[in-house]
Amino acid sequence: MIPSYVSRRWQERGYSEAQARAYYEPDQATREDLLALHNGGLLSLHEEGGWTRLPPLKRGDVAKLSFTSPLQKIQVFEDSGITSVRLNDTIQFEGREHQYHYEMMVAVPLSLLLRPRRVLILGGGFGLAAHMALHFDEVETIHVVELDPHVIRLAQETRSLRKINGKSLLHPKVKVFRQDAFQFVEQDSPGYDLIVYDCDLTATRQSDSLSLEMLLAFFTNLPLRLSPGGALSMRVPIDSGHMDMVEAAEVARAQPVVGGELERAAALARSFWPDCFLFEFLSLYSGRELMVLAFPDHRPQVQRRLAGASQTCHRLLEELFPAP
Repeated sequence: MIPSYVSRRWQERGYSEAQARAYYEPDQATREDLLALHNGGLLSLHEEGGWTRLPPLKRGDVAKLSFTSPLQKIQVFEDSGITSVRLNDTIQFEGREHQYHYEMMVAVPLSLLLRPRRVLILGGGFGLAAHMALHFDEVETIHVVELDPHVIRLAQETRSLRKINGKSLLHPKVKVFRQDAFQFVEQDSPGYDLIVYDCDLTATRQSDSLSLEMLLAFFTNLPLRLSPGGALSMRVPIDSGHMDMVEAAEVARAQPVVGGELERAAALARSFWPDCFLFEFLSLYSGRELMVLAFPDHRPQVQRRLAGASQTCHRLLEELFPAP
């Protein structure tokens, strides 16, 4: 079932609801619907039968900024006042959807915490998560850990990015660490009220240098960096790269899950944090995503905060994508 706010946006582009479903679930789509998306530049069909989801760039689009750092190709696009960013041709954010992402990942958990003082953002070098956290006056310290210094420089110096990130990386409450997130977590002391995992390992190809054992240990130990009652949040794109990681984790743990991609990604998240709250988001630009919010502290007064998470997420969705 495609939510109405997504269906309307696809209809505006001349696609049927069946074709919209095919974009998010190509493995269950008809050949005709896949070809319609392929002809529209939204899916690339492989001769061997696979597919690659593509961002819906218009023909003739030219990046306003484009260069290659030692880690990745970075492109900034602007069209009719809308800014979008792609890393290695994979979309990171576009238009108003970034607001929804960070409402879910940052604003919702901070609003559920009693006294949030310290926030750790792993990745997030474009400053969007930090910008959202700065809306909360009680937050005193925000640590942003970004591996690529070129991303940090773009976020601090590019006018269009400064406009949407509110110059957050230059704020006195924000300290930026040019460091690998995995190494930072190993070396840093605990005491964060919220940890936001905003890395995209598959788009930036950083997962090539990380073993599966390192990834599993990282997510298992991440709650140790929280203060009592603290929260974790992250989003998991349901794409081929992340599903390869999910499949490898299932094999390593001998815990295969029966179901589709979303069910399998959810099962992996719950294997780390059994009581986490999961919320599916369908993006016009980046496909299906799984939002994960966890309060690893199992005291009853802490777990009660999760009760309002679902209602809060749906309310935000209605505010950002109102019915006509």
